Amino acid sequence: MEKLLKTKEDKEQFLTWIAFLKAGVFKQAFHIAQTGNTYCVMGALAILTVPEEKLLKSKSSNELMGIQDYSKPQWARNLLYHCFCKIGLSPINMNDEMGLSFDEIADRLLEAYADELNP
Repeated sequence: MEKLLKTKEDKEQFLTWIAFLKAGVFKQAFHIAQTGNTYCVMGALAILTVPEEKLLKSKSSNELMGIQDYSKPQWARNLLYHCFCKIGLSPINMNDEMGLSFDEIADRLLEAYADELNP
């Protein structure tokens, strides 16, 4: 399988996202990118990696509704499929279907991508 994290910048962005998840910077939401001041795992990734003007926000509440896919870094565009192929789960599965905490999701992602972070 081709690597997900191909550049130093990819690894730095991935590790920043993981650090934010583990530190509890974001309150966790389920089944929605953002509601109030809570975010799903992919909503948190978008806030960290996508320029503000590329985030799709509700006109009435200014909440994150989605992300223009081409606005995300390449590794983030490929993450859901790559992660599912690698470990049989995507971050969305872990967040919404399994109800794992951000800390637990971060641990699973670190374990799954350890070979790419520490070759």
